[in-house]
Amino acid sequence: MRQRRKYLSKKHTHDILERRMAMFSQRFGREPVEGEPLIFDHQSETPMSVDPDRWRQEIVDEMARAGVDPAFIYAFGKTGVFAVEGRTDKLKPGQLEAWDAAIAEYDRLLEGPRQ
Repeated sequence: MRQRRKYLSKKHTHDILERRMAMFSQRFGREPVEGEPLIFDHQSETPMSVDPDRWRQEIVDEMARAGVDPAFIYAFGKTGVFAVEGRTDKLKPGQLEAWDAAIAEYDRLLEGPRQ
């Protein structure tokens, strides 16, 4: 079995941000400025944030489009945490442990019930 990465790659994270910035530019006709949401209400004439559930779902969708490991998508869905290679030191206490626990849970779910 292939060893999986432990955290999101910087490339995946970059790809997701680039896609969201392109979507912003396409929708609003300009680059986003600091403080504007990259996850936004597509019906709004101005950049407006969306509710937390929709925000999380859009991130999950972006992760899937970027080819992120399904275990990482599961972990994000469970924790709301992005554990990115080389940036895990930026996480709050307990977040990395929650991420790791969600990955382990995903692996157990894939194994199925033991006979």
